[in-house]
Amino acid sequence: MKVLIVADQNARFEPRGGEVLLESIKDRLSQFGLFAVDYERSESGLNSVIAIFVFSLSALGKVDAEKFHRAGIPVYCWPFFWSGGEVMGLDERVEYVFNSKAENDCFVESLRITDPLKCRVVGLPALDRYTPRENKLFCDVIGRTEYLLTVGTIEERNNQTGVIELAQGTNAYCVFVGPVVDVEYHQRCLQVAEEAGVECLFMGGLPFGGRLINSAYNNCSYYIEVSFDPPGLSSVEAFNSGAKCILSNPIWVAEVFGDRRGVVALSEGHDTLENIMSTMENPDERYSGVEFDNFIQSIISK
Repeated sequence: MKVLIVADQNARFEPRGGEVLLESIKDRLSQFGLFAVDYERSESGLNSVIAIFVFSLSALGKVDAEKFHRAGIPVYCWPFFWSGGEVMGLDERVEYVFNSKAENDCFVESLRITDPLKCRVVGLPALDRYTPRENKLFCDVIGRTEYLLTVGTIEERNNQTGVIELAQGTNAYCVFVGPVVDVEYHQRCLQVAEEAGVECLFMGGLPFGGRLINSAYNNCSYYIEVSFDPPGLSSVEAFNSGAKCILSNPIWVAEVFGDRRGVVALSEGHDTLENIMSTMENPDERYSGVEFDNFIQSIISK
């Protein structure tokens, strides 16, 4: 059985958050014995296709939803929309899926959607590919055993300057993993770090699922993500690797992690980073990804 994958062309070249999620979903599909096939390269028509996964609203324009609707093949679209912007032509034949209810609600409220669109929260995938903490590969590469880790493209929406400001006044060594997509903002990060006296390392992007990024998650002292969008898959991977996570967006954090230990959601007027870190406990259970697995299972059983 196959799932056709539809994505923007730049998804194959720019490892932004949505594209990393795409790769993790493809990885999870394989665990269910499903083949993820590029829509534009598929040569066998609709034979054995059980669903179409579309990543982003812009990519939805490539899909003939009516053809799949007539064939009884469901089309699922991850909008990758948090706030702002204008969206036209939402299709009632498509089911819009979200990693969290917080993202679903934002989509509906921001666009003032009143049409009977189908929306569904499917959660995030959890992958079983974590390496032991004894693997010190990343520590060897950066020459440090204690560091704060943030993963995400270097751009204003991911708020790397917020991490630097949090670390001000501590002895923390901040490591940022992710390609620079906004050069001007990257320069601002370097300036803020210098003025704050915070030592930072910008590593660029690392291959998804590779030994180096897995080792980075496994060995970080804390994982910090204070983006203006919801934290997303990287925070789940860090948490499941045993990292203590300090994240933005309390509503999203409460929904995804519940009352698990090892996660703190920052809110207005939050305490200092040192005080937050001193009171945090180690994660007590993994994020299971059961909601996403149930979503895949429901597609298979149709």
